[in-house]
Amino acid sequence: MDGKKILREDIVDLSDYGREIAIVIAKPLAKWKVRAWHVTVFHFLLMIYCCFLVYKNTLSSLALASIFLMLKNIFDAVDGSIARIQKRPSKVGRFLDSNLDFLGHIFLFFAIRDISFILKLAGFFSFVFQGSVFNYYFVLFRHYDNGDRTSKLNENGKSEFSYDNPCIVKILYFFYAIFYGWQDKFIDFVDVKVLNCGRKKPDRNFLAFVSIFGPGFQYLFIMLFFTAGNAYLIPLFFIFPYNGLLLTAFYFRKGCKKGE
Repeated sequence: MDGKKILREDIVDLSDYGREIAIVIAKPLAKWKVRAWHVTVFHFLLMIYCCFLVYKNTLSSLALASIFLMLKNIFDAVDGSIARIQKRPSKVGRFLDSNLDFLGHIFLFFAIRDISFILKLAGFFSFVFQGSVFNYYFVLFRHYDNGDRTSKLNENGKSEFSYDNPCIVKILYFFYAIFYGWQDKFIDFVDVKVLNCGRKKPDRNFLAFVSIFGPGFQYLFIMLFFTAGNAYLIPLFFIFPYNGLLLTAFYFRKGCKKGE
């Protein structure tokens, strides 16, 4: 495999703009027997240093934080690409990646200065939930379209691969269920019961729109606020205008029966 999650070329994922660079990096690493989880830990450390720079809250540190956030985003695609190139999907890697992203994003939002705790918390949960909506619909599409199936709509703590330690899978799933399980269930409830879509295959236009909620695209706005020296506006941005876009996405999804 070439490391891509979706094989179809006509599917637009605006959040996955770093994939081609990630594949270039992943190919030699895969040959050197670097495992995906090694890269996952590495990009988590990049995020931690990014948070330190954000906390310093100077124009130069925020500009540097943008660079580290972009590097984090690229290497966040490298780990999955390595797993696909090596044909070594992993529940350990899947849950470790999600859990460390959750923690990294907490640190990022709470490193922001000059804004209240409540707004940081609301901004963080808005950001994470938007990313979960993106993940839900792209996972749904990949399952219909024979793409990468390591991620599932309804995750569980069962070990599916002989090389995964079952105990580690269960531990990581425990934290995944706390961080993301309620989001997965709520989004599935909205799609099935509220929007009456019953997990119908998302069409290409809807996927392109939903891709703006992927972390890669969200990071572009965060970097914009960093370079402008206005990091305190980031939580407000994800609470208000971006949640408005999320409601718009659900409105378009309501017309699913007329789609593909």
